[in-house]
Amino acid sequence: MSEGIVAMSFLSGASNVSDTVTGTRAALRWLSCFASLLLAGWVLTAVAAPIVVPNGDFSNPANNGTINTAGTAPIGSGPWSGTSVAVAGLLLPPTLTIGAGAARIDGLLSINVAGILNNSGRFHLDTGAAWIGNRRYTVSVDVDANVLLGAGVLTSGNVGVALATSNTVASRVASSATGAPVTLTLLSGTRYRITLTHETNASVSGNVFIHLFAEPGGVLSANLLSSITFDDVALASQLLTQTPAGLVPGNPGPYTAFPESPVTPEISVTVVDALGDPIPGVNVTFTAPITGASAVIAPNPVTTDTNGTATATAVANAELGSYSIVASVPGVPSQAFQVRNILPDDITIVTGEPRLLGEVNGLFSCVLLVHVSDAEGLPLPGIVVDFLAPLTGPSAILSNDISSGVSLEAVTDGDGFAWAEARANSIQGSYVVTAGVRHTLLPSFEFNLRNLGLGDPLHAHGFDGPCVRPASLP
Repeated sequence: MSEGIVAMSFLSGASNVSDTVTGTRAALRWLSCFASLLLAGWVLTAVAAPIVVPNGDFSNPANNGTINTAGTAPIGSGPWSGTSVAVAGLLLPPTLTIGAGAARIDGLLSINVAGILNNSGRFHLDTGAAWIGNRRYTVSVDVDANVLLGAGVLTSGNVGVALATSNTVASRVASSATGAPVTLTLLSGTRYRITLTHETNASVSGNVFIHLFAEPGGVLSANLLSSITFDDVALASQLLTQTPAGLVPGNPGPYTAFPESPVTPEISVTVVDALGDPIPGVNVTFTAPITGASAVIAPNPVTTDTNGTATATAVANAELGSYSIVASVPGVPSQAFQVRNILPDDITIVTGEPRLLGEVNGLFSCVLLVHVSDAEGLPLPGIVVDFLAPLTGPSAILSNDISSGVSLEAVTDGDGFAWAEARANSIQGSYVVTAGVRHTLLPSFEFNLRNLGLGDPLHAHGFDGPCVRPASLP
């Protein structure tokens, strides 16, 4: 499998279209990781996909078939083959079958003739992927023997998995029956997952072969698993020595926090190596501004967990505003997260007269008024309100005691009020002036204004009468 091919390397080892489809589940795990790296703005020059196991879920009907005579033969048109071994003159060979989305070995037997003898069988497959030096390979397979299993079934060879360089037993480089690192995990009922790990040295050759076997050695009939089903074979590799090469953000955001409250969602990064594999045990430092709107992060640095992820516990300070929290690992491009400290969502915002009429080039008699208060009705001073009028067409010049223009920044006073006077331009017509309270997730508020011609009856007959303040304003 070529490491230099990024977009297509997950198809390596597929012998036909059906095999490519059945490898999709493993490939999607890699694609998901790769997509996250791209979204993070990080492009890899070499990315290793999980190694596709052709017909690893045994769903390809072309590979269906049965072997019930001693010897080695392809099953159907492959890619899996089988070997069935008898005990000459004493025990018939077991039956090997692929079909209904599984591989099955039936008819395992034992006999005591000057010692306990067993027949045996195995499925084997050339993945089409070449062995690569200095890698850790992990193969897993789900098995079901309709009984609860113990670790002894692995060491006895009654059921197992192996990695090899050919179809033969002698070519095995790692086997669950011979002391290689292996785990047996109960999934549900009597379904287990066997996971085998093998590390290569610098000098390797040939392709990776997978063996699924039932090769009991000296197992009495009372202890023998007579029928075993295999399914969902997966294979992957990673570097033996992992060095941080990138940071992948855990959440897309947006990241917000109320004053002196936790930042949500949680800020996290996954530290990955050059193949995109996560690295546990790496210290990630999170940095926030020293002054202004910011957050306190503790503990800091944070050590990546078994999934290679470091999650920051960040609590906003009392300042409103936007800022960055930066995750960094030495020798790796940092990852910045944009955060906003915002007003609590229980604040109350009330606007003054929402509809105003005025003559062109004249001053509207009512100011545009916004009042901001907290959950207890107390005014909130120092809150920025952004007023905005249209840039073209009917519009108005907004002003207060500090500045003027079609856009205006106003700050609530000690009584919680922010305001803007509006002077109509020379173009007749209706338009909207918006008022957005900064550092909230609330939508902007709208004032509907209309510029009338000089002497327009609408204006002359009192439609722009005394300003009416909402009863809810103090």
